[in-house]
Amino acid sequence: PIIVSGSHDGVIIYWNSSNGQMSSIQATSVSQHKNQVQGIRYDLANNQLVSCGLDDTLKFIDANEFKYIKEIRLDSQPQGLDVNLNGIVAVACI
Repeated sequence: PIIVSGSHDGVIIYWNSSNGQMSSIQATSVSQHKNQVQGIRYDLANNQLVSCGLDDTLKFIDANEFKYIKEIRLDSQPQGLDVNLNGIVAVACI
């Protein structure tokens, strides 16, 4: 299995638990979070990861290639998120 973690500096790392190799998510036209990662969830319906951070953004990550694919700017700071089986993302902000 793959293990994914986010850190205080905005970096999201994934590990291959079979061989111990780790790497950070690749930036594209979308960059990594610029502040602490608050949450990461897997979106089964769209085969992607969704993350939120204290930089007031949601980031979408292709779960096959581990590359950022989309960013949504929020009007307030997200504290957590969840994704349902239909791919609907719910975000709690302050």
